[in-house]
Amino acid sequence: MLAVAWMSLAQPGPVAAILSRFHSPLFQAAQPDDAMSPEETSPVPDEEAGRLSPPGDEVLGGNRVTGEEAVPGGEMVSPGSGVTGFDSGLSTGPEQPLPPPGTEPSVPPPGPTPPPSGAPGAEARAPGEQAALPQAPAQAPAQAPAQPAGKPSEEELRARLETLQSELSRLEARQEEEASQADERIASLEGELDDLQTRGAFLEQNRAARIQRLESGMAGIQYVAGALAVGSSDLDGDLAQISAELGGAAADASRYAGSDEATFAAQARSAVEAAREALAREDLYAARLSLGVALAQAGSAADAAGSGRLPLFR
Repeated sequence: MLAVAWMSLAQPGPVAAILSRFHSPLFQAAQPDDAMSPEETSPVPDEEAGRLSPPGDEVLGGNRVTGEEAVPGGEMVSPGSGVTGFDSGLSTGPEQPLPPPGTEPSVPPPGPTPPPSGAPGAEARAPGEQAALPQAPAQAPAQAPAQPAGKPSEEELRARLETLQSELSRLEARQEEEASQADERIASLEGELDDLQTRGAFLEQNRAARIQRLESGMAGIQYVAGALAVGSSDLDGDLAQISAELGGAAADASRYAGSDEATFAAQARSAVEAAREALAREDLYAARLSLGVALAQAGSAADAAGSGRLPLFR
């Protein structure tokens, strides 16, 4: 019986494949945690197996092995008969031959099963060459952050700064030029003002001198008129001096003052000259009349000189 069981195990039949899977580490690792206890799954002793199994059966590892194998459809197939095709539903690929007695079945390492050599997508690799791992998609090169909208770039800021500096320099140069021109204009005006003040001072002095001459002439006319009243006739020298003073006043008025003053002063001098002629003829009455006219004209000239004072010196 042992020989029959060994032959059934040696043959690559369905039962042998099932038994090999039951004893494989993968099958044992796949059993749930609540599996049967060791007492329930302990092998049946040979003595009890011999009593319970019918003649012609052998118990191997706690399982009864008969000389015949069942195939789908309820038929029994003897070992070595060559009938195959039994599928217990546990096989997921072609049947593998059992390892020789005394060796452990090879367990494929965990991980994805490589495709067969003829499958699509399989590539031939040299011995020892590892399969290339899938590479991550290439990333685009990092780009500089985009310039925020509405904000000028560095080049625009630099150009704007240069423009502002140029404009500031131009304004400063223009301001300096205008300041220089203003200083020159102020200096010119100040010089002109100095000239005007000097001229005005001279005119004021001349006006004062004319007034003094006119007043002196009027005083002389009054003196001569009084002397003629008392019968004095030697007054030609006094009349000549009065005529000179009134003539100088008339000349200065004609040059530096208004026409009215000059006219009045000239008429006063002419009246004095007429009095001299009358006195030379010893016509005292005509001389006194001419001195009265001279006194009135000299007074009008003095009034014109006094009213013609420059506003700068009022």
